[in-house]
Amino acid sequence: MDINIRDAEIEDSSLILTWRNHQSSRIFSKNSLPITEAEHDKWYKKRLETKHYEPFWIFTRDSKSIGYVRLENSKKFLNSLEISISIDPKFQEKGFGQKILDLSLLRVLRIFPTKKIVATINVKNLASVSIFQKASFQRIGQDNEF
Repeated sequence: MDINIRDAEIEDSSLILTWRNHQSSRIFSKNSLPITEAEHDKWYKKRLETKHYEPFWIFTRDSKSIGYVRLENSKKFLNSLEISISIDPKFQEKGFGQKILDLSLLRVLRIFPTKKIVATINVKNLASVSIFQKASFQRIGQDNEF
């Protein structure tokens, strides 16, 4: 499975909004309501400004975008990055999530060797729980459904 990584760019904005607003993503999100284009554009432009110290990557296969990973400084844990993954609904349940997570962790550890990686996952999102467990993440607590 040959997957490439590149930085997110402004041209990816509408695709990322489409993935985020898809029912399969919203069902497990803290905010399950659709995001408007105006809200997304404002957030996305601001988010791209931080991609050099809070990575935001697009993953492609055969020139098709299949998912993204965002890393942001954790608000709960010192010296930690919180990872978020989204897979294009057309590519879900095909093993891409695990591969993207593994590639991301290798890359993050090279760039930020002293940082810890944390994830907040909806407990009902069994696919995500599974890939993070396979990547040796350990559950450290639960806050409501996350």
